[in-house]
Amino acid sequence: MHGKRTKDDLDLSRVDFVIEMKSEADPFVLKVPSNPRDHTSNSGDDLNSFLHLTSGSRSNLGQITAYATAIMSAQYRTHTFSVLIMKDYARLIRWDRSGAVVTEPIYYNSQPHLFDFLVRYGIADSEVRGHDSTVHSSSTPEEIALARAIVPELKDVESFLVLTIPDDSDRPSERRYIISSPEPRPDIPVGRWTRSLFALDVKERRRVLVKDSWRVLLKDIKPEGELYDLLHRGKVDNIPSCLSAGDVGADIYHQTQTHKVGNDMNYKLTPHRHYRIVLGTIGRKLEEFKCTREFVNAMYAALKGEMTIFLAVCLCNLIHIVAHKAAHDIGILHRDISPGNILIACDDELDHNDPHESKIQGGLLIDWDLSKVIDRDDEHSGSTARQQTRTVSYYMTQYSRLLTYLSAREPGSLWLLSLSNAPRSATHSVMTLNHFSGFLCGLL
Repeated sequence: MHGKRTKDDLDLSRVDFVIEMKSEADPFVLKVPSNPRDHTSNSGDDLNSFLHLTSGSRSNLGQITAYATAIMSAQYRTHTFSVLIMKDYARLIRWDRSGAVVTEPIYYNSQPHLFDFLVRYGIADSEVRGHDSTVHSSSTPEEIALARAIVPELKDVESFLVLTIPDDSDRPSERRYIISSPEPRPDIPVGRWTRSLFALDVKERRRVLVKDSWRVLLKDIKPEGELYDLLHRGKVDNIPSCLSAGDVGADIYHQTQTHKVGNDMNYKLTPHRHYRIVLGTIGRKLEEFKCTREFVNAMYAALKGEMTIFLAVCLCNLIHIVAHKAAHDIGILHRDISPGNILIACDDELDHNDPHESKIQGGLLIDWDLSKVIDRDDEHSGSTARQQTRTVSYYMTQYSRLLTYLSAREPGSLWLLSLSNAPRSATHSVMTLNHFSGFLCGLL
């Protein structure tokens, strides 16, 4: 399921849904408890009262989840269905980016529900089945040739798709982007499921980066496009130019539905909404730096200024360092600093006549979708307007990765790697983080 597809591989892009047959070990309980949180009323899992604890049940659950993930990663899908048959009964399952809805056992020899589902599925249109109507395969030979000529990442691609996004202009229309077909990836089907796509903007005939994701749909969380707008209006340097952003598709299909069922049964699931953003400044991955100076320039450009970013923990107290003053001054905290979110700015792709891009130097700080809009009065009150999806240990791991990149590419900088491998005492954490940030800011 990884790498280049061969002719003998299963083409998951053509799989519509899966029917799995098992003789034993149903992953789900036969009788749903009247109170889903009452785990003493059945043999359900301690964390989910609908699941069995046995190894066979867990294995079967993993298998059907892997099938759903494979379909939803090898295709552009809003949701997908599967059928699980256990001897004399079946279950229907609907998967989306919030979770899965499972039916009670359907005894198909006496109940018509399975037959009805198959008949209705057969006559349903592609959107009802879960196919993304904003992605199709109707690219022209001219568009493919242009994509290969302008976008280096698409030069050797064999299979292309057309992705559409509503145009921001006054006249209602859609912008076309030529992208490569997706490849399956190991994951779980739920979550934001971000895809970063090198693409050809057909109208502008230029290389862009399209970020396709399922944003968290909560009242206090701003879409990433709105955050970029705030950053640009606040004249924050060293962030990409945002060409277009917004929700795509109709709510009935491009907004998750599982959370509605889960919330009714006292399971708090996170709703998501399909979202796309187009960035005009792409850059190069941080680990692809050519020398130490380029690495440090990119780090300094992305982190200079003053912004609270949580990086380490000292007993029960969070330790923070100062990093991005411009964003912090206008009330935005990034909160997701990692090697993948810092890019090296490529001078040859910048439009120096553009008032924003002409100010980009060294590096870019991207992926603002987990950032927090703060109020000065609430900054120290503990208020959290956005989800906490990154742990302190995660940030320390990313910090170590940064040092590993540097030491691997520049053997003379092994002393930095030794800092990341030293004991994680409270005093040492403060010293290494402050020394490293001082090293970046003082070297330039």
